[in-house]
Amino acid sequence: MDSTKPVDQQILDEFFRLSKENHEVAWLFGMIATYGIKPDHLKDFQWVGQSIQIKNRKKPLHPLHPQWVILFELQSKEPRNFLGSWEKTCVNLYRMMALQQISMNITDLLLAYNTRKKCPLYTKQRQTPPVKRLSLV
Repeated sequence: MDSTKPVDQQILDEFFRLSKENHEVAWLFGMIATYGIKPDHLKDFQWVGQSIQIKNRKKPLHPLHPQWVILFELQSKEPRNFLGSWEKTCVNLYRMMALQQISMNITDLLLAYNTRKKCPLYTKQRQTPPVKRLSLV
């Protein structure tokens, strides 16, 4: 991957390419891209709706692209016995990135997430102005 942040379409394309090769690595890649958190922090998470609660965090993490939770089927396709295969899945992800079998690394995904997070389109601080009602009289 070059030094520019990946755009959403690149992330989507990479996820679906990975999902054909290695479902568990694709799922982990999707979680990193969707929630903007490193793999080692995902080990002991709990689902709270479409958000995730991470151990030692007060508030749940919300996806900036809620549709990715559905599109990637992150909840329904979470690997079985995930904790048992956690280290193996992380090693496979890192190995595939090192061998450039995955076109973007974790730093790229986190950068893309943080860039989207700062964009007013994705922040809660952006509020639409009130609609003015026209009088018909």
